[in-house]
Amino acid sequence: MMKYKQNGSFYKLIIAALLLSVPFIFSCGNEISYVNQVKTLDSIQVQLSKIELQLRQIDTAKLAAVSAQIGDELSFIQTNYKDTMKKDMAMVLTEYQLIRKSYNLILLKFPEAQKELTITKEQLKSLGHDLKTNSIDKANVEGALNTEMGAANESIQTVILMNNIIKLRMPRFEELKPNVMDLVNELKEKAQK
Repeated sequence: MMKYKQNGSFYKLIIAALLLSVPFIFSCGNEISYVNQVKTLDSIQVQLSKIELQLRQIDTAKLAAVSAQIGDELSFIQTNYKDTMKKDMAMVLTEYQLIRKSYNLILLKFPEAQKELTITKEQLKSLGHDLKTNSIDKANVEGALNTEMGAANESIQTVILMNNIIKLRMPRFEELKPNVMDLVNELKEKAQK
């Protein structure tokens, strides 16, 4: 009889342990795994790191120097050129001015692009942590992913556009510069006579 009482309390202990573990077992089963979303975020983080490197490689000092040089040359020409300008030279000067405007725009947008890239990387990291720890409401996951992926794409496209403008405009600047310098030198010679 004693054995039965011991076994009975043993069974009660087992039943109590099972009852206490049921909520834990069910909560473990209810956890949602965001493995694919985390992998996507990690991939975007790698892309953003590459883009950040490209952004750092933009030589803003050179862009500022070229922009200032173009501004000085155009100002000198505007002040000293009194005749009617030939059409092809007017087109060269118009394109020269467009190069300056595009460089000034890059210089204006550069700090903002740096800031947005940093914020986007931090937000992606935070979202990845929330997904890994399951601390984000399931209803908000898709919206948060879309928002952060949109911000990342915008940062990537901004830096790509900046680099494309520089790659396009710098050789064209070097190509147009001798024509502009010839005109500047011609005007200086006329001014000395």
